[in-house]
Amino acid sequence: MIRLLARTALSFGCFLLLASGVLLFALRPGTNQFAITIFNMIMGGAMIGVGIVLSLRFTRRKTTKEDL
Repeated sequence: MIRLLARTALSFGCFLLLASGVLLFALRPGTNQFAITIFNMIMGGAMIGVGIVLSLRFTRRKTTKEDL
């Protein structure tokens, strides 16, 4: 279950980060759309971070169970 959540968070976070990055070139700074796009980039980065933490936690649990 943790593995599925990590993969979902990574893929959705990458999508948000990539789509927001492309949109930044089309928007004018100082507009509401630009601010929302920046917020989406932050959320995408946070989701990537969550995905990395979950995947690291899964691999640590897996290795500790194998060691016992």
